[in-house]
Amino acid sequence: MKHLLFFLIALLFLTEESYAHKNNSGTFLSPVVSTRFGKIQGLVIAQDSLVQFRGIPYAQAPEGNRRWRRPLPPKAWRDTLKAVTWPDIALQTNQDKGSFYEKEFFRFGMPKSSENCLFINITMPRRALAHNEGLPVCVWYHGGAYQNGYSYEMEMDPTEWARRGDAINSLASVRDSLSGKPVYAYKFCRRLPGDNAGAFHSSELWYTFGSMRHSWRPFTKEDYELSERMLEYWTNFVKYGNPNKNQGTGTWRPNTSKDHYFQILDTD
Repeated sequence: MKHLLFFLIALLFLTEESYAHKNNSGTFLSPVVSTRFGKIQGLVIAQDSLVQFRGIPYAQAPEGNRRWRRPLPPKAWRDTLKAVTWPDIALQTNQDKGSFYEKEFFRFGMPKSSENCLFINITMPRRALAHNEGLPVCVWYHGGAYQNGYSYEMEMDPTEWARRGDAINSLASVRDSLSGKPVYAYKFCRRLPGDNAGAFHSSELWYTFGSMRHSWRPFTKEDYELSERMLEYWTNFVKYGNPNKNQGTGTWRPNTSKDHYFQILDTD
């Protein structure tokens, strides 16, 4: 965890070196940026408003004699790293065909998996790169009970967070927990439309990331309004350490030893 945070600090001191241009497939490539490990080039996405870097190594591959050992910093690369394709995910079994979560999150299949899986994907407003703006960074660790899952599952699409223009979203292929900030607890109570599963574990991810367009469920106007509210809460917390827009004031109080407050998230 400490190594990953150090890597992010080093990586995010980016220096732009060239303008975006098309590659042979017609996809727009981002400006080349410099990091302490080497130069990186990603993609321009979301109608030219965002820049996305896919598959940046944050540690050496845990293969061979590196297996089961503490990760080491990545080795510097000489040529420009083309961070334009999604990386391999951690070794894991596929979801059972026809299972609930296979239908919910993995119905289009699983990416290639390998031991070489210590990568991070970064999505940010294009203007921040162009003007070298310093923005707050959200580091998101995917779940999966340490057995499955990966950082670019469709329900964790980072574009809506970055599209708001005030944060950089980093999706890492590990997970951990952070401390030192107030705790804001919530209860997600929306019973998702489309079946009788209710408000099941991880169902709120569609709303948290504003990624409902990827889902098969018949979401309603009220669902999209709830998602907008949750996007506001989460991105405010990234920017201010407080989910309320006015930082210090608002309906969502911290959960403390004297005030066990839970924010209810529902369409009512």
